[in-house]
Parts: sequence; C-alpha cells; structure tokens
Amino acid sequence: MGVMVLVMFAVACTKSSTSDNSGSIVGKWNLISERVKIYFSGLPLGEQTQAAKPGQYFDLRTNGTVYVNSYDSTTNTYNLDSGNYTYKGDTLSLSGAGLDYAVKVQTLNSNTLTLYTSIDSLSLGIPVKTEVWINLSK
Repeated sequence: MGVMVLVMFAVACTKSSTSDNSGSIVGKWNLISERVKIYFSGLPLGEQTQAAKPGQYFDLRTNGTVYVNSYDSTTNTYNLDSGNYTYKGDTLSLSGAGLDYAVKVQTLNSNTLTLYTSIDSLSLGIPVKTEVWINLSK
C-alpha cells in the first residue's frame, strides 16, 4: 500500500471537495486505510480497501514542511520523505524529494483527513480510471 500512497499522487486531482474543510491541516496524520476503485471503459471493474501498516503518516508542520513515512510492501521497509507543502482551497500540494503531487482534501476536521485523487490512463487503447481515497486520523 505504501507504494500506492506515493504513486497515487502523481497526477493533480480534478474532483471537487464535498466536505466542510473546517479543521487545521497542520499536525501528524496517521494513515488508517486506502480505498481504490477502478473503472474500465467507464464500467466499475473493482474496489478494494486496505488497512495501513502501523507507522505510516503525514506530518504537516506550521512552517510548510511535510514528512511522509510510507511502507513499501515490495521491500518490507519504511521510507521517510520530506519536503514542503501548500494548502489552498481544497488542494494539498507537496514538493521535494519523492514528493511531487497535488491531491484534493475531501474531509478535514479536528480528527479526520481524507485525501482523493483520480488518475486517467489507457490500457490497450481502452480508458481506465483509478480513484484513490487515503484516510488519515490524528
């Protein structure tokens, strides 16, 4: 799942936020789960929710620094990346070593943060859409 956490943010999002983003994004957010839905030629192909490994987190500091600790299931190791972030409207953008992506903040309150992205691609000339939700808590 950790690899997907970093891969999923490779493309900026286009879906609108539907929540009340009234909380502060600053703080250490522990990864709870990741939900992935795949559409093949516009039809739902599958959906999977996977619980996070303990120790995965996003740590967003007041000075604009971010630390992301992800788990790579192919090597069974944790990877700590750091960089900078900006949060404007409902878009969270991260940049730095291994962190170049933007996601939509769908839910933000004092204890819950849900991030969303949608990635469009082609597979043998057929459109594939992958939607990913990352659920975090303080």
